[in-house]
Amino acid sequence: MKKIIIFGGSGFIGRHLIEQLQDDYDVIVITRRSKTMVNKLSNKVKIERLRSRNVTKLSALFEDAKAVINLAGENIGERWNKKKMAKIKKSRLDVDNIIIRAARGTKNMLKVIIQGSSVGIYGLSRTSI
Repeated sequence: MKKIIIFGGSGFIGRHLIEQLQDDYDVIVITRRSKTMVNKLSNKVKIERLRSRNVTKLSALFEDAKAVINLAGENIGERWNKKKMAKIKKSRLDVDNIIIRAARGTKNMLKVIIQGSSVGIYGLSRTSI
């Protein structure tokens, strides 16, 4: 079966994406909260703990993966101040750096890396009712 690796699988989008992919792919979720994720995901999904200092294991997981999807980062659903904004930025850059280092350690370069990080407000526009 084809393998897909997802960073940030505990978030809103990640959980729904995993649900859609798990029947057709071997899904591996890389997370900081591996113990809490075990109870939230189906037993079809493999969970690996994110280890930023040792990317050798990640490089091995990346081998033969069809894609790496990165949705990881600090929760944005709180009041923003300078400290919070710095934490949001750092969390995204740190994971990006880990993914790049792990990808460079593979024998076969990844063909697809999907990066998602966004803030959106969905609602009525000011010009229509």
